[in-house]
Amino acid sequence: METIIVVIEETKVNRAEEQRKQEEQRMISKIEQLKELEQLIEEAKAEAEEIKDEIKVEMFKRSIDEMKVGKYIVRWTEVLSNRFDSTAFKKMFPQVYKDFTKQVASRRFSIS
Repeated sequence: METIIVVIEETKVNRAEEQRKQEEQRMISKIEQLKELEQLIEEAKAEAEEIKDEIKVEMFKRSIDEMKVGKYIVRWTEVLSNRFDSTAFKKMFPQVYKDFTKQVASRRFSIS
């Protein structure tokens, strides 16, 4: 009777181990798929930037900041914005900077 119980327990352990291995393989597959997609995205972004740069060069050659091409209007304009220089503020007013600095927690997803 004990032999049957041992065999049943070993079978349960083997099944659990097999399920764990299968789950690990599924996760490996998902991670590899994710990595491939991220690589494609990076390549597509780089290609898009090259195309944008080519259009900008053409606009620069023509000395224009707006261009009508077929049904498209392309604009390459200067935009002004005011930004707070926190580095300079921290140097000039370190205590005030510290008084108004708060720690924020977030989660980061990464795969090594």
